[in-house]
Amino acid sequence: MNVLFLSNTKIIMRFREVALTVLIVLLLCGPAPAARVLFYQADPGNPDIEARLELACRFYGITLERRNAAASDLDAVNESVAVVIEADVLNSLVPGDLPANRSALLITGMNSRTSPEVLRAWVKGDVQAERRAVTNQMNQILTVEPDKPDLAFELDGQKLPVDIREGYSLSADAGTPIISYVDGRPLFIETGSSAQPVYLLADLDVVYPPDSSIWFFDRGFFAEIAPYMMFLKKTFGEVAWHTDGDYANLTIDDPWLCDSYGNLNFAELLREMDRADFHTTIAYIPWNYDRPSSPDALEIFRSRPDRFSLCMHGNNHDHREFYSYALKPGAKWPARPLAEQDADIRQGMARIEKFEQISGLSVDPVLVFPHGNAPDQTLELLKKYNFRATSNVGYDPLDTPFPDDPLFWLRQVTDRFGGGLASLDRAESANLTAADVAIDLFLDNPVLFVEHLRFFSDSRAAFNSFARQVNELQPAVEWVGLGELTEHLYLMRREEDGDWLVHTFSPDIILNNPDSEPRQYRVLKVDDGKIPVRQILENGQETGVARNSDGHLQMDVTVPSQQQRRIQIVFENDFVAKNEDLGESNLRINLLRHLSDIRDRYLIAGPLGALINRYYYDSNLYKFGLKALLAVAATGLLIFVVLIGFIIRRRKKRHD
Repeated sequence: MNVLFLSNTKIIMRFREVALTVLIVLLLCGPAPAARVLFYQADPGNPDIEARLELACRFYGITLERRNAAASDLDAVNESVAVVIEADVLNSLVPGDLPANRSALLITGMNSRTSPEVLRAWVKGDVQAERRAVTNQMNQILTVEPDKPDLAFELDGQKLPVDIREGYSLSADAGTPIISYVDGRPLFIETGSSAQPVYLLADLDVVYPPDSSIWFFDRGFFAEIAPYMMFLKKTFGEVAWHTDGDYANLTIDDPWLCDSYGNLNFAELLREMDRADFHTTIAYIPWNYDRPSSPDALEIFRSRPDRFSLCMHGNNHDHREFYSYALKPGAKWPARPLAEQDADIRQGMARIEKFEQISGLSVDPVLVFPHGNAPDQTLELLKKYNFRATSNVGYDPLDTPFPDDPLFWLRQVTDRFGGGLASLDRAESANLTAADVAIDLFLDNPVLFVEHLRFFSDSRAAFNSFARQVNELQPAVEWVGLGELTEHLYLMRREEDGDWLVHTFSPDIILNNPDSEPRQYRVLKVDDGKIPVRQILENGQETGVARNSDGHLQMDVTVPSQQQRRIQIVFENDFVAKNEDLGESNLRINLLRHLSDIRDRYLIAGPLGALINRYYYDSNLYKFGLKALLAVAATGLLIFVVLIGFIIRRRKKRHD
């Protein structure tokens, strides 16, 4: 996952444009959120502070109001309010200028100009900001102090990397360190009372790239906004955007349900899942629909849905069958027009339906594209055919520019593409550190892993350590299949009137009410209106068509106490499985799939085969498709013939 930031001037302009759009949408969609932050900023203010705070507020759906310290125009405040003060304006304020019922206060940007005498009016005890001897220090570490789960949540005890241009630390005889530099000097501390806590944050200037207006951050730069996110998450709780739980999934691409698929044996994998407590989704290639599944494998999948599930993996898996619509200079693959991709999806759906009839198993309506995400219009087809989501490494569509909005990169799911289709981001285990996983859990992102057969070459228990790491970071995490995960793929928050606002990414969700009283939910689903809605179902019963306003479907749902309701949006399409050609006569595809099976079922199982297979992927040879597979098969056959010849000659010499 990447987090996108712009240069100082451009980022503020962009944030203000997006914030205005968000405000208009909120006004059109209903009541204002039940939370706001009053921000007293300097003139001129620090653009980094403003950008970080604004991003954090947008993430949690909290209104940010900028205040002039010279004005005394505070009106009565009834809803939940927090205050953020840029340290350079403390001279112009006294505590009495702030709302008496504020829930929390953050003083940020503290530096050598911040007067300890002025701070005494706000904080009991002496506090001083000291400049650190830091100049362009790369690969530094900020430590989230342990045993602070009520504020740090899953970040408790984590080490967050950061590149520092200049930083200040706090010297205080009062307060509890929350985030500190590697030498122990605090950057972020908590003080005050439990009813009205005060947080102090020293100034931190990070290294930005030269001559760039757009910069993509990965999780390694989350440390910049971590204090603001902690502050808002702790302060606003259920009136900020949050999910109904934490979810994780491992997806293994490609296998079909035979006794042993290379290094993967389903019975052995089940034992490891029970030991380490995780769930595995098999991304099943529809081309395999009529291949004989192992009775033992089928029984495992039928009897242990808590551990195993299935989703759809492309159709033929013939190397970018969902590629660019038109041929481009230097393209690695042939163009695939939209009509052909439509036919591929329909054929894959028909094959999957046939497989379900043969196997008695259910395949979740989530599609994993082979070899990367598809173009945007192909995602619209998935929406049309009532897929709930797509899950890939990278959730931005092929041939689509990266969004220049930092908020996009903070979540592992988006509905900005495909007319509102949910697109999930996943990653290989080796590419996620403990801090990466902790950040995703803190942000209420699903933690999605993907692996292939070669991952299990050395051990059937190769994933256990990663699963245990997730479980230790969040003991309440639920490991589920991708289908069940999409049923909880939504954000929710309590509004000022006591009702609940839900932003769902999935068209099929389950709303749960743990309260002793009924809950009123207002459900919003991004929808561009291009594909007609056939029906809205509540617990399987039709409830009529949802309202479509300002690019959102809107539904009002009442969930009785201690009960749940399943809400399904069904889109109109003309798909009928029996009318689709299951197509088994394509020689190139059949040869590709059979050679792939030789590679995956037999060649990879031995040490020599595993070495060849590793070279096949590490060298990017796999990108050459069928030609590469033929080369690998020929190489394997040649090595086999040479070994057999060598063995025969050895035996002949012994007999002679």
